[in-house]
Amino acid sequence: MTHLDEQHNGWPNKESWYLGLHLMNDQELCQAALDVMRSSSSEDFYGDVLREWVVDMVAEALNPYPGEQAPQVILSMISDVGSFWRVDWDHVASKLVES
Repeated sequence: MTHLDEQHNGWPNKESWYLGLHLMNDQELCQAALDVMRSSSSEDFYGDVLREWVVDMVAEALNPYPGEQAPQVILSMISDVGSFWRVDWDHVASKLVES
């Protein structure tokens, strides 16, 4: 088993678990994620839509406008997830829909 194959608490990997944990444990983030995913033309694209939304949110948090500060919940999510390229976006999206 390689490091990339490791499961974490029943999730495909630690990064996916942390992202799901942050999104599902914050009511506003969870609802926003669900709203964004449901705006997609098909459930087949939920993972892609979620990835685009999260990546945009992370980019805004890491490059805030002058005089603005990134929300702590987003900074904590970035710190915990660490490597967003390893996130299994389809799995996270399906867990959000189930929640």
